[in-house]
Amino acid sequence: MRFYPEKSLLPGACTGCGTCSRVCPSRAVVTGPDKRVTGFLKTCIGCGHCGAFCPVNAFGLENTVQPGASPEKLMDLFRSRRSCRLFMPGPLTEGKLKQLLEPVGFAPTGTNSQGVTVVAVQGVETIQDLVVKPVRRFLRPFAWLAKRSALRDYIGDFMRGDDPITRRAPCLLLFFVPRKNATPREDGVIAAAMVSLNAEAMGLGCLWNGVVKVLYPFLTGLRKLKPGGTALQAVLCVGERTLAPLREVPERDFETVLTSH
Repeated sequence: MRFYPEKSLLPGACTGCGTCSRVCPSRAVVTGPDKRVTGFLKTCIGCGHCGAFCPVNAFGLENTVQPGASPEKLMDLFRSRRSCRLFMPGPLTEGKLKQLLEPVGFAPTGTNSQGVTVVAVQGVETIQDLVVKPVRRFLRPFAWLAKRSALRDYIGDFMRGDDPITRRAPCLLLFFVPRKNATPREDGVIAAAMVSLNAEAMGLGCLWNGVVKVLYPFLTGLRKLKPGGTALQAVLCVGERTLAPLREVPERDFETVLTSH
C-alpha cells in the first residue's frame, strides 16, 4: 500500500526538527517559517522516509522497527541456501504462501515505482500442463535428433516423462513488474531474491528457474496469467523439500576491489 505523507501527517504533531527534510530523497517536504511541515511537493515519491525517521511519529505510523537479524545469523542463512530439485508433491497452504510472499511488500523499487505482482501457480499437475507438457509436445517431432546429440540420455528421459524443467515443484511463482517502472528487471529480481531467502528461513525448498523465464513467450497457458502492462522478470519454484542440505554451500569465486583517494 503506497504511503501518502500529506494524508498521514498529524496536524500540530510536527516539532520542526527538520529530520524529514534531511532524509527526503526528492526534497519534497515543505516547511513554514517555524520549520514545521506544511505540505509536500509533487516530487514526492511516497517512499515513507519522512515517517520512518520522524522522532515524534508525526505521521502516525503504527509499527515500531524491531532489531533485525544479526550479521552472523544472516550469514548463516546465506551459507545454508541451496537450490532445491527434489520437492514434496503437496501444494503450499494459504498461510505459508502468504508468509512466503510477505517480503514483496517491503521490496525496494526504482523511484519507489512499486507495482510488483506475484502470480502463484499451485499444483504439480497444473504446472505440468502449463509448462512441461507443451515443451514436450513441441520437441516430440524433433526427438530423433536426440540420438545424435550429446544430451541424448537427458532428452530421452524428458520425453519419457522426466521433468528437468520445474522438477515437479508444487508451486511456481511468477514475478511481473509494470513496463513503465524505471527499473523493472531490478524490481522483479530484488523481490524474488527476498522471497527466496524467506523460503530458506522458513525451511522451504526454492529454485530460481531461468529456463521457464526463457520459455515463457512460447507457453500460451502461462502467458494468459500475465497482468496487463507488465513483463515477467523472475521465476521461482517453491515447495516443501524432500531432502535438506547437510553441509554449507562452498563459497563461490568473487573479487573485492578496494579503492582509495
